[in-house]
Amino acid sequence: MGGLLEVLPRTPREQLSELTKLLGRMGGDAARDALLGMAGQGDEAQRAAAVDGLILLRRTQDMQAILSAAGSASGELARADLVLALGRMPAAWAQGEALARQVAAFWKQDAAFELRYRIIGAVGKLDAAGQRSLLESAVGDSDPVLRVAAVDALRRRGGAAEILTRALGDGDPRVRASAAIGLGRHTLTPAQRSALVARLKVER
Repeated sequence: MGGLLEVLPRTPREQLSELTKLLGRMGGDAARDALLGMAGQGDEAQRAAAVDGLILLRRTQDMQAILSAAGSASGELARADLVLALGRMPAAWAQGEALARQVAAFWKQDAAFELRYRIIGAVGKLDAAGQRSLLESAVGDSDPVLRVAAVDALRRRGGAAEILTRALGDGDPRVRASAAIGLGRHTLTPAQRSALVARLKVER
């Protein structure tokens, strides 16, 4: 382990991701802390490689350490990458509700686009019913990419037919398409079914 950590700063970028994945699979405090350091202080390529390693960690204390690092990150892009890691960690999904609540606390309407986008994605992946209000609010965001991400997250869960039906009237075709796909997976009221059929006729 010590040898890997020593060569990490000198590893060529094209090999960096493979090394960080190896560290993630090995696990342990030293590997986690090295990956967190890279995620918090590295450049874009280094942060991306760090995420590749972080998502392979398995322990509860690793998830909490990533959350803590996100909370103290000095830059929003570093925080966004740490949020991305949490959303992509299969081991985190069993604790989705608690983790999503803490991730959602990073949400600010004036935060960087990348951070807001990754918060939406992480909350959606963690499948936290308690954060539905954040996703529904994002469906009304001024940025169509964020609206698509929010609709994508909502359509994967039940009970979202009403907000998805409203999203059929969005001005962006990507939002409407995602909403229509989501409604196809829900049990609809007659009014919702009629709205979906009418929209499909228009889009055809």
